[in-house]
Amino acid sequence: MKTRVVGLLFLLAALLLAGCNAPIPRHIDVCQIDPDSPQQFSLRTPTGRATVITQFFPDDKDSISLKRTDGTTLTIPNPICVTTKVSAAIVPLYPDMDVLLLVQHDQGTGYDSDELRILNPREGEFVMLSVTNFSDESTPLSRIEVSDNFHDNRFARERELLERIKDDYGYQSEHMLIGHETDIQYAAYFWRQHNANVTDGILKWQHYPGKHPDNGSVPSVIKDGDVTYTSYFKGGVWAYDQKRDESVLVFFPNDMYGWADKLLLWKHQLLVCPSGEDLALIDMRTGRMRRVKSPLYSNAIQKFSVTVTEDALILNDNTVLKFESQDK
Repeated sequence: MKTRVVGLLFLLAALLLAGCNAPIPRHIDVCQIDPDSPQQFSLRTPTGRATVITQFFPDDKDSISLKRTDGTTLTIPNPICVTTKVSAAIVPLYPDMDVLLLVQHDQGTGYDSDELRILNPREGEFVMLSVTNFSDESTPLSRIEVSDNFHDNRFARERELLERIKDDYGYQSEHMLIGHETDIQYAAYFWRQHNANVTDGILKWQHYPGKHPDNGSVPSVIKDGDVTYTSYFKGGVWAYDQKRDESVLVFFPNDMYGWADKLLLWKHQLLVCPSGEDLALIDMRTGRMRRVKSPLYSNAIQKFSVTVTEDALILNDNTVLKFESQDK
């Protein structure tokens, strides 16, 4: 840890000498804030130096105090949730003044977040930008949130710094995905872009060379000659043609919790049974998908069953899915 801090201090010194347009160190991490004891940081200010004291309590009295050399003290309500990792660094952002950068990392079911906050000692305010990424493979774009004062002209340098370092914390925009439609890691995103609103129509599929990645546990799998259909937990339904050695993302649910519990195949008709969503009947030759409501399936999946006839699939709630004429 000591070596990492010393190396980072050299980088911060280089930043001061080169001016505010110099590269910012990746994942600034001078020290870890300990929630169990106060932490102090010394900042350069226009009138000398000031001491920043962070104090964390198990109630609503958490605070950050700025003690100036003129004897005045400014107490700021602490904006940080101390149950998660927090890193701190002093950044020489102004010729006559340092700022305190705090980075809070948080993660939970389905998300990963970094909240970046800069304390401006002259104004006694935090400027914040947070980057949140989601585990849903169809949502690769980051969610950005900023503080109310983010666009205030007083904090132009803080805003510029936060905008520049957000890429180091996993920020991904729609612009970054331009030209990546044939990249299999973004298959779900582009499937939704093209097909999310299709209820009765032709799907736009992208064919990817090789076998698709194994994306976790498999609720259902069907093999039809050289083609294997696989549904994934919190994912979509893939078709892999072993003879052609290519993959197609056939279907992706509206919500990642609507993964297909069951797949059924009759001739070229693939019935996808996503949890809590409308059924999807897909003609694998034409690419036509029809979404069909089935109250029984949505509310009592354990009692759900299908009967195949010569011209239709009949669900046990009497829903009838007629095949296209060429399949009869």
